[in-house]
Amino acid sequence: MSESTRMRDQPALTTSPGTSWIVVAAVTFALCGAVFVLLIPEAPVFGWVAIGVLATLLVAMLVVRYAVRPGPRRLVPLAVLYCSMVGFALIAVLAVGAGAIAGSGT
Repeated sequence: MSESTRMRDQPALTTSPGTSWIVVAAVTFALCGAVFVLLIPEAPVFGWVAIGVLATLLVAMLVVRYAVRPGPRRLVPLAVLYCSMVGFALIAVLAVGAGAIAGSGT
């Protein structure tokens, strides 16, 4: 018997209760938040806004986890919100880095 390897058939998107998405998102928030706290001296407004956006996405994940019925209707939005969190953090760090490079004149 062969198991499906399609992304949409994975347990994290079909049968998980969603707690693993919340735990991973909380760890990601802590790590990314720490990076943005360290970037606050370089770009204070941008750092605080980035932390706020990440916190908002984490809260949205918590709302989805506890307000939406189990199954893919809960897990797909959790996955999308988590990917949004990671993608936003990457873009924000790159933007701060690009601003620092542009500001230094090199």
